[in-house]
Amino acid sequence: MSREQGKPLEQAILEIKGAAGVIEYFGEEGRRLNDVLIPPRVRHVEQRVLHRPVGVVAAFTPWNFPINQIARKLGAALGAGCAVIVKAPEDTPASPAELLRAFLDAGVPEGAVFLVYGDPAEISEYLIAHPVVRKISFTGSTPVGKHLASLAGAQMKPVAMELGGHAPVIVCADADLDVAAERLSAAKFRNAGQVCIAPTRFLLEKSIALAFVEKFQARMNSLKIGRGVDDGVTMGPLVNPRRVKALEGLVEDARAKGGIWQAETPLPNEGCFFPPTLVLDPNLSMRVMQEELFGPLAIVSEFTDLADTEVVPIFRTGR
Repeated sequence: MSREQGKPLEQAILEIKGAAGVIEYFGEEGRRLNDVLIPPRVRHVEQRVLHRPVGVVAAFTPWNFPINQIARKLGAALGAGCAVIVKAPEDTPASPAELLRAFLDAGVPEGAVFLVYGDPAEISEYLIAHPVVRKISFTGSTPVGKHLASLAGAQMKPVAMELGGHAPVIVCADADLDVAAERLSAAKFRNAGQVCIAPTRFLLEKSIALAFVEKFQARMNSLKIGRGVDDGVTMGPLVNPRRVKALEGLVEDARAKGGIWQAETPLPNEGCFFPPTLVLDPNLSMRVMQEELFGPLAIVSEFTDLADTEVVPIFRTGR
């Protein structure tokens, strides 16, 4: 996983251990799928909730957590008695293949799990429309999620989706700033920021805003950036050149409309590396305020108190 996706080896090991726990959890949950008797409103009526497998599940999984996301979908479906077709990401093909091999080696019945790679549009249109497939699970971008939901809607098939994020984090004056900077920097730059739940918009109470930013910048400068398999690396590369180009476009737009700060930590000469970056002078016209960032890029603003209806930049242009 570290070689093909880029995350530091320690983070990759934690993902695999977490996936094992998720699989065990859903296996035990499967034992508890009992029918439920519900007290009726009127006499001589019996009401029951019957838990039955929905059927074959088409599971579309992302490259940023190539083991964890499959484990969640595959574990839940198998635990409920459903066969699963996993459409795994082309950017990280080896990790999902080894996970599916582990399921087969463990004795999962033939025909219960499948793995497919290929053109995402072609595969999704085929699988979602196919009468054998009865449920769709997707993790990925919001635009793609909307498209797949429309395909499923045309077939009246249920969908479960986890889409893009732009998560806020609020730091108030009574916070322990050292602890906050440590934990929030770890959350922001885990997997090089390629996490849908990573904090993105940092809203800081005015009295501690500059102090927090200084501590956060120090954390950013202390990151060791390199190949995930190398010793001591705390932030790896982006997954492919497309992600580098996308972040360069976001930063260029932010620099033209406000102000940015980038960490001083050195970058390797080769690879899809990107410097940890703060947008210090945000406004709603910036693309970073409207689009999912999905990289080591964060936005900082200040507020006076929690009742504020307006959040203002920390560093105004020219201040």
